[in-house]
Amino acid sequence: MERENLNTTRQAMYELLLNPYLIQINEPNITTLPYRPHRGTIRIEVSYQLHPDLLEELTDILPFQQVDTRDDNYSYLTFQADYSDIPFQLQRDIQLGHYRTIPVVELTDEQGRIIHTFIDGQYLDLREINQHDGLSLLDHFKPLLIMTSSRSDIQLYIKQAPYVGVYELELPVSILESLAEVRVRFYPILDLYERY
Repeated sequence: MERENLNTTRQAMYELLLNPYLIQINEPNITTLPYRPHRGTIRIEVSYQLHPDLLEELTDILPFQQVDTRDDNYSYLTFQADYSDIPFQLQRDIQLGHYRTIPVVELTDEQGRIIHTFIDGQYLDLREINQHDGLSLLDHFKPLLIMTSSRSDIQLYIKQAPYVGVYELELPVSILESLAEVRVRFYPILDLYERY
């Protein structure tokens, strides 16, 4: 890879992988607790699926080739290069997880104030996150796109089947009644630590 193309390639991959998912938020299910009528539960199901054009856009940036895999859950693609073709900065960005994003589900009221936040990501450094009552940390989300790198290749593991995340919470009924919106955003891991 030519040195002048490095920044363009890094930026294109970053923009593409910042949010590779189509997201569908199902209607929240809210029920009151029979033994505590002033409290209720909310259950939210969010379906995550990779954008159908993602693979084509990735192969426009780097010439990935599909490799037969023994794992039916993931398709395995690899970009193989000569030793000097993958710059150190790009290898480092991939190895440090700069292209890895974490879903954040926010419940907001009519004024747009956040009632509660779910951060759903595996391998989070909990020391980097300011934990409080309005925040739930989960490790259920299964990435549908995993990227690894070495000196001579970049590997992509892509899962086409959707993943459904389930988020549940018990709150006072008065707060549940003020719920106006469920938002799902993806944050790169380093941005997540700065934000929370």
